[in-house]
Amino acid sequence: MAEHLHPRVLVVEHHPLLREHIRQRLTTEPCVEIVGEASDAVHAVEEALRLAPNVIVIDQVLPDINGLQLVRLIRRLLPATRIIVLLDDQIQVYCQAALELGATTCIQKQALTTELLAAVTRDSGCEAGNTWTAEGGAA
Repeated sequence: MAEHLHPRVLVVEHHPLLREHIRQRLTTEPCVEIVGEASDAVHAVEEALRLAPNVIVIDQVLPDINGLQLVRLIRRLLPATRIIVLLDDQIQVYCQAALELGATTCIQKQALTTELLAAVTRDSGCEAGNTWTAEGGAA
């Protein structure tokens, strides 16, 4: 049986208010840990290498490069990291390209409230109400 790790999340979103909304939404689940935030790709790569998150939430639109380029780079640098791409619109072609480059899933920003927490905690053993020990296991 595979060992589950609690989600350690890096949020990459250029809008401060949306970044705050994502953090607030994800921290409603006790086993989700937000380990860092970045507003552009340069800082995202720095933080990803420094913090080694197991989940990265990436906006499709960033000020320095597009989200697809960042997905490709993160997949090369941290191959085991789950990547969730946030889409402004339901653009099937963009999502398909992101998945082909190594993204785990795509979520419309309009669906953040209902889908993001489920996508972050998927396959982690994290269930509503679980708390986590320092060793990363369910208490």
